[in-house]
Amino acid sequence: MPAQTYVGRGMSGRSPRVGLFLRGGSYAYQDEIVVGAHQEAGTHGVNLYCLSGGNVTLADPRNFVYALPDPGALDAAVFVRDTMGAGDGDKAVGAMLERLGPLPVCTIGSREPGVPCVAINNSSGVRALTRHLIEKHDCKRIAFVTGHGREAEQRLAGYRAGHRDLGVSPAEELLIRGDFRFGAGKDAVARLFGSGGGCDAIVAANDWMALGALEALRARGLRVPQDVAVVGFDDLDDAKFATPPLTTVQQAPRQLGIEAVRLVLARLRGETCGDVVLETLPQIRRSCGCFGGIRRGDPEPPASSGQRPRRPDYAAWAGATAARGPAPDPSLPPDWSERMVAAIRRDLERGRSGSFLATVDEIVGGAAEVGNVSAWHQPIATLRREVIRDLAATTAELALAESIFESTHILIGDHAERAQGRRRLATEAAFRALEDLGSDVRTSVDRASIGRALAAHLPSLHVKSCAIVIGPAERAPTGDDQARLIVAWDHERGLAKTTVAGAAFRAGALLPEAFRPARRHTLMVQPLFFQNEAFGWCLLEMDPPRAAAGEAIPAQISAALKVTALQERLAAAATKR
Repeated sequence: MPAQTYVGRGMSGRSPRVGLFLRGGSYAYQDEIVVGAHQEAGTHGVNLYCLSGGNVTLADPRNFVYALPDPGALDAAVFVRDTMGAGDGDKAVGAMLERLGPLPVCTIGSREPGVPCVAINNSSGVRALTRHLIEKHDCKRIAFVTGHGREAEQRLAGYRAGHRDLGVSPAEELLIRGDFRFGAGKDAVARLFGSGGGCDAIVAANDWMALGALEALRARGLRVPQDVAVVGFDDLDDAKFATPPLTTVQQAPRQLGIEAVRLVLARLRGETCGDVVLETLPQIRRSCGCFGGIRRGDPEPPASSGQRPRRPDYAAWAGATAARGPAPDPSLPPDWSERMVAAIRRDLERGRSGSFLATVDEIVGGAAEVGNVSAWHQPIATLRREVIRDLAATTAELALAESIFESTHILIGDHAERAQGRRRLATEAAFRALEDLGSDVRTSVDRASIGRALAAHLPSLHVKSCAIVIGPAERAPTGDDQARLIVAWDHERGLAKTTVAGAAFRAGALLPEAFRPARRHTLMVQPLFFQNEAFGWCLLEMDPPRAAAGEAIPAQISAALKVTALQERLAAAATKR
């Protein structure tokens, strides 16, 4: 999509800037939101500034970054308020919104009064999985491990609705209080099987609690799913590789980031926008009892019985396949299911394979770097069922189709193995680069040597630019303070020599205009602090943004600045003496 021209507050002829406010940390949920927002911002030629603070209900030294930018520094803003620990009507979030004034804003997750929201349907997937446990696995006592906040309440509502749909009322003692942490799942099992009468299934409000329940059940000698079925919510990578693989509800946090940027850009153009609600999709794996000899996840199509061939319904094939496909992603062609159907149709009409495998190879290969490759088994299995059902009476075509789909599953497995290998190698390389960077930064004796260490190692971490800013020495910086840019490095322009003494500017601007990347950019605005002392921030440009590096690099810079500041004070004291 070509970049659009936006007319709105504070543009001054420059590219628009969108602020993304969310709690920092190496969390898959936040990481995916950032990547989605980054992708959509890039599609429109818009710059993205990700401000990573902490929990607003605590005295977190990171929280100053939320109130840092002036309204003129941004043109629109997105708040992922649930990650900040904010409850309904939280004054801290209200103060952030008030500070940004009339800028177009939206929230992700929970709503703020008068502010449009991008959220997921938290109840529908849980409702479907609860029904699945009752209808397909004959579960009678299904426990629910709760979380906290509005999203957890909606998931609980889905659990209740799944029972109500089938005329069943869950026992109140099967509702176990949780807090979204791994240990809460273990505690729930202890309560259920200690004095609670047990259960034959556990629905957890997130995957971490479900994984904790899996571990606790194994420790008690209970088999999953033979003795107790377990399902979760989120579809984390850990869920896919658990033993057994976890049946869960897939949400699409990357799509939340995409839709949020679309929404605020539409508001920036003066359009009226309402809430956006994304559906969730149950991911059936073995932990509920499917695919393990107890019950297959979907019935096989009827065997051939001499009936006349059905007329293939190609639109139905494509619709069913798309419904079981992965979450939408900019790397995924919007017509991928139609292309697959057209390819399998060509193979069947010609009586030979080739087209379908090539099409799947292209589509899955293109999406392999940004998604879960193994998820492609489900839409392919769904398409196979549609095809086999319509070809049940034609022996030759049936044999060809089965051969094609068998080869396709092998192809997807090969893609998944290679994608995992690439990610593992990339992770190992990043850790080595971070270790090398940390070693050089920790031994830096002054700010100039910190800058040289960053310039030497950041390219290997795929960082395009880095800036270090410090505020007043006696307290956490605010947007009204004078700040100083002490290090600025860009992979095209090199290390700026004029910043060591400190280029002064208003902190609310985040970065002096002369030192911003000239290209379209996404900057991670990370707080610099040591223990409870906040003293500045750094801005890292990464494409795509990566949480691990985005958290580790500021921590190393913070420690180095603390050491060099101590050395400078000692030197000043010695000089005075």
